[in-house]
Formats: sequence, structure tokens, C-alpha cells
Amino acid sequence: MKRKLTVLLGMLLIFSLLVWSVPAAAASPSDVPPAQNTSAMPPVIVVSGSNYEMGYQYGEQAAPLIYRNLAILKSNVIKVFGEETTYKDMEVWSYYADKYDPGLRKWLEGMKAGVRKKGYDISYLDLVLLTVYPAQMWCRPDAPYPDETGVKSSLAISDKPTAEGYHSCHAFAATGSATKDGKPIVSISKMVPIETMHSLILIAFPDEGYSFIANPYAGAIVQNSGMNSSGFAWVLTAQFGPPAWGVVTEVYFHYLNQYCKLPIEAYEYLEETPRAGVTGAFVTSDATGNISVFESMSHVFATRVPGDAGETAEFLVQTNHLINPSLQEHNLPPYIDLMVNSYSRYATAWEYVKAAAEKGEIDFDFAKKMYQSDDWYNPDTNKWHYNEPESPNVLNNFPESVTQSIFFPSDLIAYFQVGTPSGIGLPGGATGEYVKLQLADDPVTVTESADKAAFEFYTEARNLFAKELNRNAPYLTFLVAQSIRGMLDEAMIEYERGMDRAGFAYLAKIEGRPVNEQVALWSEALTHYAKVQLYSQMAATRLMILSSKYMVLGPVT
Repeated sequence: MKRKLTVLLGMLLIFSLLVWSVPAAAASPSDVPPAQNTSAMPPVIVVSGSNYEMGYQYGEQAAPLIYRNLAILKSNVIKVFGEETTYKDMEVWSYYADKYDPGLRKWLEGMKAGVRKKGYDISYLDLVLLTVYPAQMWCRPDAPYPDETGVKSSLAISDKPTAEGYHSCHAFAATGSATKDGKPIVSISKMVPIETMHSLILIAFPDEGYSFIANPYAGAIVQNSGMNSSGFAWVLTAQFGPPAWGVVTEVYFHYLNQYCKLPIEAYEYLEETPRAGVTGAFVTSDATGNISVFESMSHVFATRVPGDAGETAEFLVQTNHLINPSLQEHNLPPYIDLMVNSYSRYATAWEYVKAAAEKGEIDFDFAKKMYQSDDWYNPDTNKWHYNEPESPNVLNNFPESVTQSIFFPSDLIAYFQVGTPSGIGLPGGATGEYVKLQLADDPVTVTESADKAAFEFYTEARNLFAKELNRNAPYLTFLVAQSIRGMLDEAMIEYERGMDRAGFAYLAKIEGRPVNEQVALWSEALTHYAKVQLYSQMAATRLMILSSKYMVLGPVT
């Protein structure tokens, strides 16, 4: 009996060792991961190498976020168009992407492999769907597939459902005497579908093309704005026009960001390719401050520079209708529901930018403040409407204002903010603050710059807090002081973590660790430094707002 018990215990021991030593099984296609929410403190993803390698690194680092976004976006498309039509559409979009931007497929193939490495089952066409989602839902052509694609449909055209809804943006560029430092600025508040707000910051160091930075939703490579190491910065506002099959807008985003050095190169590419969907208006600048707009639909285009539409200084404003005088006949009438808020938003942005440009006051703080405004200008009555956050005409639009990008191409500096510009709305925990990153040709330099910016933001907030405590500022009640101290503590904790990851990332290259491990560590370091910046700015902004309110209204509780 004792011998049998010994044998039994031995077998149990061996079994337990086998169970605990086997790695957890990767998620199978039928597994449903835990629910995730969008973070107002977006992760930073660093990638390097060939297009395939960068896609792989992106997929490996962001697999849970990509898989989560795929579930939401894929289900939305299939609900509208059905599974068969959805995937035939993806084959058509893919045909034109492969023909005019073959580098994109390599990104997506690598991403598929990276996501699958983490145990999530996705296909290449799933990633095409993630890429083209806004155009698919907003402006899918109600026309047969072109013969050249070789894709056949079993549905009659009249049987294909039409998607409803749209997205919209407002943007501006300024340079020279219009800006405080004389340098160019290109900026946009992206009003895109709420389901695409699960975003990240992607910094790429490709073997071919230019290093670039973007703020896409997870699974996309670039979304509506970007800047590369040549100093080429651009943003896009979509246009309402006749949809067509061809190179979908989101494919242009990748190509322009990675391969174009100057606006003229981008414009030539846009002219020579079959523009799909509604295309849009690309507001651009190079490093020297040559600002312009390429306004287009699938069948028309024209370029515009300051002065062409009545600009009184070196600035440009763009929303979701054609501004160039030569293109006016192609606009939908302003009284159509889809167009009303584009004209009002254009008038509002125009009034803000024009007034600041004529005084040479445009800078980052101006852009941030403008996007946070709940006031709007009515071009029909020439009157301002104040404090109307519920209006679709304000630039601080809830729920459509999802992310903001502000670029300074001369200095290769990018600012990104996730959520409603004021910080009240989307997502949960919205900050209303921006991550500041300076692009370079290697992750070491980018991270060192982010470290410096993070510590400067923290120091400014910490010193302001100490100063207010020392003078016994009456608004600094115990609870208010504790909340601000908590933000500063979080900022310093994140700063220490950033230093930790940056140190290991630097040594990883010396130690000869795989590139995948190196870029993942740089990603972690930059993500921590981004959080330092946001927590610090939140503390500083809260102090300034409370101080201002106390001076005007009296004690704040």
C-alpha cells in the first residue's frame, strides 16, 4: 500500500510539473478576449526595418488592440453589407492598393503574422478592412466592380445596401508672419467614427522611405494626418462627392507618409492614381513653410495657396467642402443636411485663424484653445453663438471630435491628443492634453527628446504647485491639493519607468538582442514618457483653471 501511494504521489508530481511548465495556450479563433476600453493615454509603438518587419513588430506589440478593433469594425461592415459583399469589396480595394502602393501589402502581411504570433487568428483581408473602414462605411461606390480587378459579385447593384453616416474634420495651416515664430504649423481635429477612437502613436523607422509618425486607430498604419523626417507634414479632411472604385483614401495616407518628401511629390501621385471614394483635401507643408491644399474628389482636383480663397495672411482653412473657387460647382448645396455643419465649421475656424494670423499669434496654444472652444460663428447671420457645446457647428464637437494632430514640420515636432478636445467626453479618462514627440531617424534620439520634454512638463507643473502651496492659495483645499499631488506622483512614477525601459532598450542593441525586442522596449519607454507629459499637463492645467476661477468667482470647493 505504501509503495502504491508513493507511485501515485510521484505521478501526481510529474503531472503537476507538466501542467505548470507548459505555456498558456494561445487564444484560439473561438476565444473572446476580455473587454477593453480606449485609453486617453495612447500607447506608443516603435517599429523598424522592412515593411514586412515593421508590420510584424506592430502586430506583435499591439495584437490585443488590433483584434479588439477588428471585432468592432468587422461586425459593423458585415451588418451593413453582408459577409460575401464585404470580402469581395476588400478584394477590390486590395487590388488597387497592391497596384499603386505595394509596400502597404507587406506591412499588412507582416502585421497578420505578428498578431497571429500572439494567438489571434486574423486574415490579410481583415487588415484591409481595418485599413479602409471609414471609406467603406461612408462612401462605398454603388457601382459594379471594375473588370480589371477580376472580382465578380453575385448581388445585383440594386440589392446592395447603402451605409449611412459620415465623418468630418476641420484643419488649418499657417506660416511666416501668421505664426509666432515664423515657422509652419499644420493641424487637424479628426472627426471620425467613434468606434475608431482606440488609437495609438506609431513611430516608424523604415529601410525604404522616410521615418514617420502618425496617430492611427489600432490596426491602421496612418489615419488622416502624419509627418515624416523630410519635414513633410499633411492632414486630410474628407469631401462629399461621387464615390468610385480605385485607390481608397486610407491607402494614400500610408504612401504619402512613408514615400513623399515634398507636397509636389504627393500631389503628382494623387493626380496620377485613380482616386477612390470621395478622396478629400490634403492640407500640407514642407519644412520651409510652403503651405498649400490639394482639394479633390474622385473626378476633379485643384491646388490652393494662401490668397486664393480670400486669405488675408499666410494661412489656409479647410473643412468638408471644396473651398477653391474653381471647384465650387462640384459642392453639394450648403442647405443639404450633410453639408450644413461643414460650412459653419469652416466659418468658425476661419474667424479664429484669420484673427490670430493677422496678429502673428498662431502657435500650439492657439490651436489647442481653438479646438477646445464651444463657441461657433454663423456665416449666414454674421453672429457668434457662445457656449453651445451641444451644437454640431462647434470645433470641440462631441461625439465626433476623436483625435487631434498638430505638426511643426521645421522642427519635426508632433503633438497628439486622443478624445474630445476639451477633455470632457471621449474617451473615459479624457485628458484634453497633448503628447509631444520630436521625430528623428532613430529611436534613441526620439526617446531622449521625449524624456527631456516629459521632465520639463513635470518640472513646470511641480514648481507651479509648490508656489501655490507656499502662498496658501485659497482654492487649494485639502482634497484639491491631494488630487494634484496624485497626478504629479503618477507622473514621476511613469518617469522612472520610462528611464528603466530606455536603459534596457539601449543595452538591448549592445547585447545583440533581436530587433523585435529592442523596438518593444523603446515603445514601452516612450509610452511611459507620454504618460509623464499628460499627467504633468493635467496637473498644471487644473491649477491654472482653479486659480482663474477663484479670482473671478470666489472660493472653489
